[in-house]
Amino acid sequence: MLAIRQATILARSPCVWHTAFPLCLHRACAHTVCVQPYLPFLASDPVLDTLLVNLVTRMASSVTADPYANAFNADSTTPGDHGDDTVTPAFGNAVYESKYELDSLAAFLKLSRGVYEHSPTLFKEGVTPAYTEWLEAVRIAVDSMIAQQQSTDEEMEGGGQAYKFARMTDTSTDTLMQVSW
Repeated sequence: MLAIRQATILARSPCVWHTAFPLCLHRACAHTVCVQPYLPFLASDPVLDTLLVNLVTRMASSVTADPYANAFNADSTTPGDHGDDTVTPAFGNAVYESKYELDSLAAFLKLSRGVYEHSPTLFKEGVTPAYTEWLEAVRIAVDSMIAQQQSTDEEMEGGGQAYKFARMTDTSTDTLMQVSW
């Protein structure tokens, strides 16, 4: 009964995510905050445990696909809506939108830690393909965070910027103005 009640509450939550729609890592912070109160119940609620383990696994596959992207397609057969953006590194069909956001990677790491601490199943069975992918996603997330701590000058000295983003727009809410300082 507890599992059904919690799953129903979570499903009605504005923080719900669906695999048929793009996974927005920029909303991952909200997902992480929304599910934090449920973490202590993972050991006693297998439905809730499966739900959150699957969310961590989906986030790991997204980070592995592109750590600079903030939204991912449910599958890799259809391109996202932002193909006109100028982004380095280039992104494929798995990516819906590629705007780097530090809080997205931090939310993935925070949720991973919380689920790992409370889940009786997340990677407890040893080294599996899911564990290997999750571990690779953690490495990629941390490496990306370290790379983005460099100044532009440091990046240029090291061979060029690891990430660049530009979008044609009338207002610069999504990108920097293309002017000199």
